Amino acid sequence: MAQETKARPAADQNGHKYVGKPARRIEGPAKVTGRTIFADDMKLPRMLHAKVLGSPYAHAHIRSINTVKARQFPGVE
Repeated sequence: MAQETKARPAADQNGHKYVGKPARRIEGPAKVTGRTIFADDMKLPRMLHAKVLGSPYAHAHIRSINTVKARQFPGVE
């Protein structure tokens, strides 16, 4: 009975099989044709959106946030 051997990638002169060689990008065609769905493309039920507002002061501590005006707009949670 002969033993079955699996085909392996041939090693280069330095003994490396993968180092220094181009990697095949399986997802490449889907990305360039626009078929890939990214996290930004997803829309789920009851999904909320946020906006980050940075402080003009480095390392400043927030003492309070007044949300009265923001909550007057429809859709603000």
